[in-house]
Amino acid sequence: MQASDTAYPRLKTNFNVGELERWYTPTLEERTLCEQILRGQNTRLGFLLSLKTFQRLGYFVTSEQIPDAIIEHLAKIEKQPVNRQTLAQYDVSRTRKTHMGLIRRYLDVRSFDSEALKLLCQALVDAALTKEDLADIVNVGIEMLVKYRYELPAFDTLLREAKAQRAATYQALFHDVFERLSKADRVLLDDLFVVEEGSRTSPWNDLKTDAPKASLNGLRELLMRYDDLSALAGHQELLRNIPVVKRYQLSLEGLSLDATSMVDMEAKKRYTVALALIERQLARVIDDLCDVFCKQMMKVQHLADEELETYLTANQDKTDEILRRFAKLDTLLQSDQPADDQITSAKQLVTERPDLCEFSRVHAEYGGKNECRFMWQHFKTRRSELFRILTNMHEGEPTPPSMKALA
Repeated sequence: MQASDTAYPRLKTNFNVGELERWYTPTLEERTLCEQILRGQNTRLGFLLSLKTFQRLGYFVTSEQIPDAIIEHLAKIEKQPVNRQTLAQYDVSRTRKTHMGLIRRYLDVRSFDSEALKLLCQALVDAALTKEDLADIVNVGIEMLVKYRYELPAFDTLLREAKAQRAATYQALFHDVFERLSKADRVLLDDLFVVEEGSRTSPWNDLKTDAPKASLNGLRELLMRYDDLSALAGHQELLRNIPVVKRYQLSLEGLSLDATSMVDMEAKKRYTVALALIERQLARVIDDLCDVFCKQMMKVQHLADEELETYLTANQDKTDEILRRFAKLDTLLQSDQPADDQITSAKQLVTERPDLCEFSRVHAEYGGKNECRFMWQHFKTRRSELFRILTNMHEGEPTPPSMKALA
């Protein structure tokens, strides 16, 4: 991996006039600093080159590493000729080391020391728990050093520490899982990679196979797969110290490897990868079962909605007739007829259409425009399958985290 693959600062090779003016022109304060600390003009250009490049990079470079455009720009400002030999002598002089200390103090930046190394290592360890790519881990280390105003070390140092801490982090995680597995548990996991007599594939291959389509027709196979994975998932608590993102990465690694490759893998890692894949596959099956349950219940509601609409359309004439008779009843009650005549006429309005009375009673009993009254006949054909899902899901029991957000 190269520095260009990370956020490690580097000098450009080509500059326009605006960039040189903005980044590499000394300010009045910086020119005053030169006057205060430099005794002569011989080292002035070398000092300014160190100062301005350190401001851009966060670490010191020699004149050989600085593009000609920057050197010529500063030399023009200082009205000095460019003498490469003089700059090369400055690069190895004790004066430059003194200047480096003065520049760090002026910019309030600490040199990369043992404390900075400890800070860097801790940042890399934390990053390695959630990140796989070395470039991402290196970037976290750079960000931490910049935050605490430390000078950046050489890129090779960052890369070496990132590799070491990533490897150490993985080994610690694998060792923790390995030590907490009993001998019987290890044998059980190792059996996943053995092809039994009369079989063409190993259980590991079956484990990696995609689950059947999440539908009511594939429910039986889906439930069988859930039972098989649940039997293997008795030690998922051993993974709780591993971040979800890292477990997902390990599960993808296991998904890409066949049984032979897994057997060749170092044992501690093999068990962790196997458990991570079991957790992933179980989480996917649980997600699929939940999908089946939710989709079937939504389908029941949709069918009930359709039936309600059909019911209302088919009985619209009755509804209209009830409203018409209610209006006549209101007119009757507002009339000047004797009370006995009003009661007789009202009774006739209600009783001459007994079908409307029954319709009103049923309509009111089920809450009017409520699709729930039609749900049962559609639910009962799915009742056994849906209850099988609930039974197998062990309602209230902790389940593996869903991997859909990471997939």
